[in-house]
Amino acid sequence: MKLYNELTPAGIKRRFRKVAELALLQYDIRYSTVEFYTEDTNVFFKVFGTDGIWT
Repeated sequence: MKLYNELTPAGIKRRFRKVAELALLQYDIRYSTVEFYTEDTNVFFKVFGTDGIWT
């Protein structure tokens, strides 16, 4: 695994997506997809539920 400061911008987004998916599992949230939304002071993702609605 590369160090964070060695990642490309796309690699950083992939790494954070994995963290987001692990967090959703910890809260037993069922989802179908997780998509990058934006990055500002935090990283935000669109989370699509199994019913197709995103939050």
